[in-house]
Amino acid sequence: MAKKPVLVLGVGNILYGDDGIGSEVINVLSQTISDPGIELIDGGVGGYGLIDYLDGREKVIIIDAVNMEMQAGTCREFAPDDVSLVERLKPVSLHDTNVLDVVNLARSVYQMPEIRFVGIQPARVAQGIGLSEELQAKKEEIVGCVQRIIARESKGL
Repeated sequence: MAKKPVLVLGVGNILYGDDGIGSEVINVLSQTISDPGIELIDGGVGGYGLIDYLDGREKVIIIDAVNMEMQAGTCREFAPDDVSLVERLKPVSLHDTNVLDVVNLARSVYQMPEIRFVGIQPARVAQGIGLSEELQAKKEEIVGCVQRIIARESKGL
């Protein structure tokens, strides 16, 4: 069976301002990345439906808005076991599921890939479509951060 590409999964709720940053980054990357070894997916608020995307992967990069109590637009990479150090923003989905819940359930079902989270500090998470001015101003910097992580994680595969 052919090896599956590195999965870059953007998650979040575009109806809650900066919580949609994961989807926004995937949208931008889809216009610039055409490497068959990298698969970009906008997971939106897919909840437990995201589990099947993890099956058979060697590496997964998950992009999400995370409250790290840092300056808005800060991009920080961490491992799943580090997630307890930061707070995931709510509401996440209609099913009140966050991406860490999905990863933890997937651990019990699949042989887990290497997972890296890319947390983006939001400025505003409230009802409304579109990123805050702060994240909009830093979008190029955020995308650059994610591109560097993708380049490093996809080497040698």
